[in-house]
Amino acid sequence: LHWCKLSPDAEWLACTTIGTPEDVVLLRADGSELRRLTDDGFKDRNVTWSPDGSRLVFDSTRSGTWNVWTVRADGSELRRIADTTDSAGAVWSSDGQRVTFVIPGSGLAEVDPARFTARDAIRFVPLPNSMAGFETGDWSPSGEFLGGTEVDASRRALSIGALVANIRSYRRSQLPIGGATWSDAFWKFAGWLPDSRHYVAAGRDQIALVDVETGTWRALQAVDKRRLQVSLSRDGRTLLVEQELVDGDLWMLETPGARK
Repeated sequence: LHWCKLSPDAEWLACTTIGTPEDVVLLRADGSELRRLTDDGFKDRNVTWSPDGSRLVFDSTRSGTWNVWTVRADGSELRRIADTTDSAGAVWSSDGQRVTFVIPGSGLAEVDPARFTARDAIRFVPLPNSMAGFETGDWSPSGEFLGGTEVDASRRALSIGALVANIRSYRRSQLPIGGATWSDAFWKFAGWLPDSRHYVAAGRDQIALVDVETGTWRALQAVDKRRLQVSLSRDGRTLLVEQELVDGDLWMLETPGARK
């Protein structure tokens, strides 16, 4: 399992299976139950919970290209909500009334998750003039900020910060950034605290708490893994830290008739 996100009440993890196929699964936080929400040959990834925990939104290739899909937490009502040539990183607004995602090469887009939106009706969100691109993290509970990562045209991470909704401005944090690409960036957005002023981010050797008003940060916990996936529960009380673990087995295969 990979790319796990905590449910709003921190009782469930929504994850993607690694390999072929990539399916959406729910894992109870105490490990006692596993639910498979999709089970097919398509790729499903980047799962995010709705604010009330009733639905999930994710990226899927089941329509031929990467598009935005939703499904109920019980596995019912699987449907596509936007027609795009490509999409990534869909997140719910704090009121659950829209889904924001990235269309590479075109910028941020928004759709109504309650209905299907054709390609020519997708609403694009203008970025500040100085910004080449933005990778979504999460909307603040107040709906005022969209946290995430500023990137250049090649998706190299430039800063962690928050877009200010409706006024095309950006509040850059003082977190140090490194890495050649977005996937190698030292800092990743984890989620907002309920006060909508502070958010959590994780890097190569620290998990940090950032003040969106001042951009300053302080260390919360030292870590020793570079490729962390982090997710903060909606009440700000539980932080999921996912570390990659790779193992392998040795097998011997004997073909029929090999032995005499």
